[in-house]
Amino acid sequence: MLCTFLENFNVLSCIKYTSLGGGKSGSNYLDPIKDSLSTFFTQFSLFVNKKFSSKTTFLIFIAIYTISLFSLLRENINYIDDVDRTALGYTGWIYFSRYSSEYLSQVLHANSYLADISPIPQIIAIIELSLACLYLIKGISGKREFTVWQIAASLPLGLNPYFLECLSYKFDSPYMALSVLIAVVPLLFIKHAYLFFIFTVISINVICTSYQASLGILPMTVSFTLLSLYIKGESLRSVFKTGLIFASSFVVGFFIFKILIMNPVQTYVSNSIAPLSELPSVFYEHMKNYYLNLVIPDSSKLWIKLTILVSITLTLFAVFNSKSNKILTLVFTLFTIFVALILTYGFYACLEQPLFTPRALYGIGAVIACIIVLAVSNKDLYIAKICSIIFAWSFVVVASAYGNAIVAQRNWEEFRIAEVIQDLTTIENNGQPFKYRTLGSAGHAPAIRNLNHVYPVIGRIVPVTFGDSGWMWNVEKFNRYYEIRNMTLDNSITDTGNPDLVKETMYHKVMVFKDKLLIILK
Repeated sequence: MLCTFLENFNVLSCIKYTSLGGGKSGSNYLDPIKDSLSTFFTQFSLFVNKKFSSKTTFLIFIAIYTISLFSLLRENINYIDDVDRTALGYTGWIYFSRYSSEYLSQVLHANSYLADISPIPQIIAIIELSLACLYLIKGISGKREFTVWQIAASLPLGLNPYFLECLSYKFDSPYMALSVLIAVVPLLFIKHAYLFFIFTVISINVICTSYQASLGILPMTVSFTLLSLYIKGESLRSVFKTGLIFASSFVVGFFIFKILIMNPVQTYVSNSIAPLSELPSVFYEHMKNYYLNLVIPDSSKLWIKLTILVSITLTLFAVFNSKSNKILTLVFTLFTIFVALILTYGFYACLEQPLFTPRALYGIGAVIACIIVLAVSNKDLYIAKICSIIFAWSFVVVASAYGNAIVAQRNWEEFRIAEVIQDLTTIENNGQPFKYRTLGSAGHAPAIRNLNHVYPVIGRIVPVTFGDSGWMWNVEKFNRYYEIRNMTLDNSITDTGNPDLVKETMYHKVMVFKDKLLIILK
C-alpha cells in the first residue's frame, strides 16, 4: 500500500532511477526526488485544505468516533448503573425530571422493561455527537463546507475525557449525547429571530429533561457564534438584538421547565438553587473546586498549554482581522472566553449540592471546541490548526486507552470476586442465612495503575466497583450476577470481637462471626 502511495507521486521511480546511476551528477542528481516531494506536499496541502460537504463531514465524524470508541464498544461493559439496569430492566429517570430519557428509552427498547440492546444505544450516541460537531462548525463558521482543521477542532465537544464516562453508560448514553446535540441545534436558526426563539425554548426543555449538564453549552455556543458574526462585520446592534432574543428565550424556556416540569430532588445531589444571600460564595466555591481540584489536575500540561495558546491566537486574530471596531472586538472576545469558562459548570455551581462526577464536567470540552473552531475558521492561523490536530489526536488516544483500561478493570474485579466466592463456598452455617459486609477495595487493576499517573482523568472515569459496601455499586455486581445464596447485606457489621473463623489470602480476609461475615479486601 505504501509503495503504491509513493509511486503515485513518482517517489519510488525516482529512487530506483537515481540508485541505478541513471540520474545526472552534480546538483541535478536529486532533482527528480525534489520534484516528487514537492508534488507530494502540494497534494497533501490540497487535501488538508479541501472543503468537505456536510454529508461527507458527518460520515467522517462517525468514522472518527467509531474508531476512537471501538475498544469500549466491543467489550459490552456494564458501567455502574448499567449493572442494575441490565439485571432489572428499570428506567428510573423521572425522579430527576429526565422525562425525555424516560420515554425515549421505552421507545428505543420497545418496552417499559429495558433489555440490554448494546451497542445500539451507544451507536445512536455516536450519530448524535457527529451531528452536534457538524452543527457546531456550521453555526460558528456560517459555512456549508468544512476543512480537516474544522473537523478536528470540533472533536473535543464529544470526545473529551469527561464525556467518555457518559458514553460508557449503555442505557444513558443516547440521551446524554442528545442533550449535547440539542444544545447546538439553535445555532442553525440564529439569523431567523422567530425560529431561533422557538428552538431555544424547545432546546432548553429537552436538555433539562434528558441531561441537565449540557445546559451551559447552549449559551456558550451562541456566544461564540455571535462573536464570529461580529468579527465578520455584523453590526453591534444586530448582534445585541440576537443576544437579547436568546436571553429572553432562555429565560422563558427555563421557567417553563422549573414551574411545569421539574421535580425537586434532594439526595446525593440537589436541584435547589442556593439562597440568594449565600449564592455568590457558594458559586465561587463550586467553581474553584471545579477548576482547581478537578479540571486542572485531570488535564495534561499539554492540554492546558494548547488551550492557552489557541485562546491567545484567537484573541489576536479577532482584533487584527475584525471588520468591526477593534477595541470592542477585543472586549467581546475576552468577555466571551471568560463567560464560556464559567458556563462550563456555571449552572451547576449555583446549586446547593451539585454533581462533581466526571459525567457532569464535560462542558470544558465544549469551550475548547468553540475556541479552536472559531480560530481555525481563518485559513491563516496555522498555530490554531496545529493545535486542533494535536488536541484531536490526543483525545482519540485517550478514548482508545480508556476503553482498554476499563476492560482490564472489569477482568481484575471479576478475578477478585471469584477469589472471594471460592472461599465463601467453603463456609457453612447449617443452612441459615449470613449477613455480610465488605470493607476495603479491589482498587484499580495493576495493568492500568501507571496509565492513571500519565492520564489522571482515566483514573477518575474508570470506576472501582468491588469494595466497601457503603457505596451500593461496590457490591451490586457481587450481589446480582453470581447468585450467592443465603447472604444479605448489613453495613452495621464491625470487626470487633473474636471471629469464629478466618480465611485469609493475599487478596482478602473473610472473618466469620456466627451468622455474620466481614469481607475485607486488600
